[in-house]
Amino acid sequence: RRLLMKKFVITLSFMLVFSTSLAVASTSAPVVDSQIKKAAELINGHSYKKAEEVLSGILKNNPPEKEKALFLMGRLYKEQGAPAKAEGYFIKAADSWPLLRDYALNELLDIYMTAGKHENAIRTARQIKNTLLLQSARQSEIKALLNLKRKAEAREALSQYVEDYPSDWDHKFTLATLLKNENETARAIRLLKDIYLNAVPPSNSAFKELKALKADKFTKEELLKRADELFRKNNFQRAEAEFQEALTMCDASESDRVELSIGMCQ
Repeated sequence: RRLLMKKFVITLSFMLVFSTSLAVASTSAPVVDSQIKKAAELINGHSYKKAEEVLSGILKNNPPEKEKALFLMGRLYKEQGAPAKAEGYFIKAADSWPLLRDYALNELLDIYMTAGKHENAIRTARQIKNTLLLQSARQSEIKALLNLKRKAEAREALSQYVEDYPSDWDHKFTLATLLKNENETARAIRLLKDIYLNAVPPSNSAFKELKALKADKFTKEELLKRADELFRKNNFQRAEAEFQEALTMCDASESDRVELSIGMCQ
């Protein structure tokens, strides 16, 4: 989230210097833009009091460029640990400038999640459309739904999320366990096997769940898939064990290939 904010500040500074067409024509616009750029630099340097003075002066004069100042004031208070003050400025910024809206909403989402205001977090997350922020926003929405025990909505949100981000194995595991607890066993097993066979970080936890469901027996093809994934990840010892088990199921036409793979693991 800090990295996204730094990227945004760079983008904002670029817009201030090169996109004067976004502001209403005014002889004071260059001066205000310079002040806003100065305030952003002061915030980056943690000189919050000086930045607040600059931004307060801008907002007092109510220029057309005030939307940028509103966002920076929100960021200033958020970094100072005053989320209630920050919230008001981010709301105003989101409502005032379409180009800034999703970044302001993202900051509000962080405030609401930190404060445990899950209803507000869900409403805010669902408004974010920027592709750079969307995945994180959807993760926050899912977490908020789970915290509120709105399981049906959480399951639906997780299902769509996993479909859109299939390599997010942690959320896939969360969905699998949710389905298991709701007795949707067949679907849970499919997801757990997908995790286990791809040898990703939650695979050990997935195997424990599969064992509890008595679904920890694998076909030759499944063993070879997991072995190949382990080999690709340089986990040669575990890969060899999987190849050895698969070898016991292979016929003569397949044995040479598996034996070669075993030799490559040693």
